[in-house]
Amino acid sequence: MFESIWTKKEVVDKNNQEVRNKIAAEEKTCIDFPILSLERFGVFGIWFEEDRDYYLVNPLELVNSIYDDNVYLMLDFYDDTKEKTDGYFEVEVEKWNYCYSWRITHTNSQCMRQMQFSFKDYIDKIKTCVEDLCDAWASGEPVAYKEIDVDIEGIEMCMRQLEVSGVTPSHYQLTTAAISLEPFVFYPKDTEKYEIGIGERTYKTWLTHWDNNMEIIRHQLENYIYERKAEIKLRFDTSDTVLRLSYQKILDRIEDSGDGYSYKYKDFILVEIVPNEFVHKPIIKGYCEEKETIRNFYEGLLYMASIHPLDGKENPEDDIPSKMTAYNRYKSPIIEAFLKGEVPEPNTFRNRQIYIDEILMIDPDVNSYIWDKEGSGGSVDCYDDKDWNPIEMEEFDKWAYEIEAIVIASETGETYEKDWEDYHRRGIALAHKLRERLPTSTDLWYVAPYEDKSGTIKHPILIL
Repeated sequence: MFESIWTKKEVVDKNNQEVRNKIAAEEKTCIDFPILSLERFGVFGIWFEEDRDYYLVNPLELVNSIYDDNVYLMLDFYDDTKEKTDGYFEVEVEKWNYCYSWRITHTNSQCMRQMQFSFKDYIDKIKTCVEDLCDAWASGEPVAYKEIDVDIEGIEMCMRQLEVSGVTPSHYQLTTAAISLEPFVFYPKDTEKYEIGIGERTYKTWLTHWDNNMEIIRHQLENYIYERKAEIKLRFDTSDTVLRLSYQKILDRIEDSGDGYSYKYKDFILVEIVPNEFVHKPIIKGYCEEKETIRNFYEGLLYMASIHPLDGKENPEDDIPSKMTAYNRYKSPIIEAFLKGEVPEPNTFRNRQIYIDEILMIDPDVNSYIWDKEGSGGSVDCYDDKDWNPIEMEEFDKWAYEIEAIVIASETGETYEKDWEDYHRRGIALAHKLRERLPTSTDLWYVAPYEDKSGTIKHPILIL
């Protein structure tokens, strides 16, 4: 997308006036957004008022409609005294240039209701209604929703997401002052279960091997390297968790140069996570650091593969890929080159595939600090370098030996202290030296020892 670097003041003034006119014209078509939070039929809920009738609103769908144009089944009848009407409402929500559009239809009717709402009215009322519902639910009031569809944890996550600035529509130019940079979270819990989210807005779900293609997932992520945008689908039992990534240049400051304005930008990645149908959580959206996000996701996929059973036959009834098959399906030299900041030379081609036959984990313990793909422990002198010569790194042995007294103290219930930040700084530096000597068919990981409770190393690190 083209970003202005310098513009004359009269051009800025003219453009701003044109936009103000367009906003005013579109907002003339808007009406007040008719939702409210209150108790009806003895239960508390969010209701849509139409011609003196009240329809129950699904709060997750309502919040999601802020972020994603879609057809939502968010309206329903709620009247225990009447038999439920056949059919259902569909609300097609679109974000126009300067307002939201709703097109409401019912499957048993040929009528259609079209209405528009201003950005501010739409978002402000949703925030207020969700806050009211959360307060009522937390205080123990009866609510109109079944926990199989909506639960209090989902509503609380809606509130946290609605507090994130810079990800909802606005008539104003987005600047870095209006956004909060948050970490992207993707961490495996086992071979198929993972945690995903942004900042504190995370949840756990599954990536089932029988309806996912690991190489397709890898190629979807690689698309970000080429086009700076990607849509990655992680399927669980026929329903996708969709991860959308897009590169963003955000205005950082405007400088007055006398007869015009110059503009300075900063780079971010916009992350959007659309949950699968089993999670019952809202869309999670926020700004993150670009390479950290790509790295966290890529490392998470590889680490998930690395804890597969070696032969893939942990349960004979499951056709689960073996450790090395799964690992090589995710392995991507293209992604790793991007993470290392490599720029391809002109008139050359990129290496697209590396076969990994060994995975080493640096995880210091008594008598061992490097573990192979089969779980056997040892030290660096158990391995050969890329020229088939035995590796000797006495400094690595000395570093690893420091953990022995701590392991003994931990197992005997004694207290112990360690400057873990310094320990890991030295350990990672040694790991990079070792990485330079290992063959390309070996991958090297760095893991914090069990005794380290500091959180300095939050997850296993792939040494590139």
